[in-house]
Amino acid sequence: MSRTLQILRRWAVSLVGALLLLAGPAISEDDAPEKLALLIANSAYLDDYVGTLPGVPHDQEKMETALKEIGFDVTVLADGTQAQMHAAFADFRRRLADAPEDSTGFIYYTGHGIGSGAGQDYFIPIDLNIDLFSQGQDMTSQSVSVEEALAQMVFGGRRQLVLAFDTNRAYIGQRSKGIGKQASAEDMKQPEIYQLWATRIGDYAYETPQGSYFSQALADALREPGLTVTEIFARVQSETIEASEGQQFPEAIISTSRPLILYEGKGEKDAGSEAAPTKSVPLVQSSASGAPRAESLSQDLALELAVWQSAVSLNSIEAMSDFIEKFPDSVLIDQARLRLKALSQRAPTEPKPQAGFEHYMPARKMDGPARIALLIGNRNYAPNLSDLTNPHNDVLLMKDRLTEAGFEVFLYRDADPDQMGLSLSSLATRLSKEPKEMPPTVFFYYSGHGFAPDPTGPNYLAPVGMKLTSETDLIRALSIEKVIEYVQAFEPSFAFYVLDACRNDPGLPAAGGTKSVSASKGLSRVDWVGGALVAYATAPGETAFDAPEETVGPYAKALADALSQPGMDATDVFKTAQRTVYFESRKTQTPWISDGLMQDFYFLPLEDSAQSGASN
Repeated sequence: MSRTLQILRRWAVSLVGALLLLAGPAISEDDAPEKLALLIANSAYLDDYVGTLPGVPHDQEKMETALKEIGFDVTVLADGTQAQMHAAFADFRRRLADAPEDSTGFIYYTGHGIGSGAGQDYFIPIDLNIDLFSQGQDMTSQSVSVEEALAQMVFGGRRQLVLAFDTNRAYIGQRSKGIGKQASAEDMKQPEIYQLWATRIGDYAYETPQGSYFSQALADALREPGLTVTEIFARVQSETIEASEGQQFPEAIISTSRPLILYEGKGEKDAGSEAAPTKSVPLVQSSASGAPRAESLSQDLALELAVWQSAVSLNSIEAMSDFIEKFPDSVLIDQARLRLKALSQRAPTEPKPQAGFEHYMPARKMDGPARIALLIGNRNYAPNLSDLTNPHNDVLLMKDRLTEAGFEVFLYRDADPDQMGLSLSSLATRLSKEPKEMPPTVFFYYSGHGFAPDPTGPNYLAPVGMKLTSETDLIRALSIEKVIEYVQAFEPSFAFYVLDACRNDPGLPAAGGTKSVSASKGLSRVDWVGGALVAYATAPGETAFDAPEETVGPYAKALADALSQPGMDATDVFKTAQRTVYFESRKTQTPWISDGLMQDFYFLPLEDSAQSGASN
């Protein structure tokens, strides 16, 4: 019996071995995703005006050690000249492109940076000569463009790219690190981008002789097993705010909903040694960033975050005080108190006027909840995109109709990326002042260029004044999904989201010199939103027309006319506008509606019709 069992065992082993040889390895070692990192640390600047940063070598050592511990193959460039920095980015791009599918890249920069004031941002090499600027030499001739460096990161398959920039958002000439605004990567197949900047625009990234608060927090968080990049960023953000006593607020911009874990860890944790669970502090993403949050949140936390992100963007004592008063038990309350203290200690400044912003009170008071509208009309895009004719007149026409219907209106014309984010923050702050037992009715209208690089979204609303040379430059553009996320956090009584966008071909180039946004490619479909109505000037994926020969666009005119009709339910208002545009365009433009309204809503009551008839 034992001999028979031995024969059977040998036969089974032989059979399994043969099958494995035929099938081949499921994933060979050569095909496993890789983790590659590039660290650039500039400290010993040669120009005395720029100044050295003695803490940078410590930042470099901490980050290099942490990344190696969690399995990254790390390349370091210390005190790089312009030529060396260009070569380092090019070599890193080649290595990541040659790596297997789903590999992860990590780019870390610490040192000086500068913003040109025209949407261009630069890392500063150590051989920068400040005297040449005064002689009229162009900045790009001496610096490394953030946009151009990251535009190299184009790949034939899926990659993840984590960016951590420990530099300030101001100008050089002081012992802090300076830069303007961030840029994104151009792409054949866009990498999933996770960005974390050491500070917001207008704040300082503090540096000590032992290194920065930001890099220390980042190195520590990277070593924690099982954390997603979002969780790492949240921890770094919270610890940096605490260490700087509210003076420094890291800004996160994440363009993907896919969670990414950089370090799985070794072995299982001892369950008995774990600390009691506590309320975690969520990541506060930039309100100017494109995509909505990936993770699902409770309604209460979503509301807290909407108001908090608005307060951070507005960066005023009043906004911070309002948040503390409204949410005294928030998980963000410590950050809010530190930020309020920091703002209170600064020299008082006059609020910066917002160009192209106008505020209108309702022409009449309607019964029921407050009615609040945000209208954005972007027309003057040149030289980055083609100009449009109608958006300014579109929003003015909509303003007239909505104020007559009892809406308070916030109107923006030619909003840049920061103003687009601030417009949403201002709306959220205004909505937060309404009582929860009577949430307001909200109307959002956008007229201008709009893009959906991915058929599944997000749908980006193009700002003016931002260099838009590829689809990935839209990472700081506001998306309609972000608008919906913000507004729905307040659980409005009714909400209307109107996209009069994608007028024509703006000529946005893709890899290889082709046009990635053609005249036949428009915004993609937005998921059904309960209690809200989403309306497009045209069907998803199609083009809405600008009308150069007319003062207003065809959809704005049709919708404004329908809004003027008393006693017409909201759904009928939008269907009336839909039919008008469809037939007047000879069936070439078909407005689209996603109706999630649960009750009837009337912009103008029926009695207006009776009063009009009596006066005639």
